[in-house]
Amino acid sequence: MKTDAECTPDKHFANSRETVKLLGEWMLGVAETESDLFNDRLAKLAAPILKVFQEPETTETELLI
Repeated sequence: MKTDAECTPDKHFANSRETVKLLGEWMLGVAETESDLFNDRLAKLAAPILKVFQEPETTETELLI
């Protein structure tokens, strides 16, 4: 387990980048499958999540500071 002393902004952002890369790879893998129902469900669920980047709410922008 990491302690607070080991957590730095640089490490945090690097971990976040790696997480986003892994999610992207997973989504590309899902898109290549023949499961149209799963792809449809994922697309419907992902769209509202991505909307946050269009108009972040105050609480979300406060978390980024």
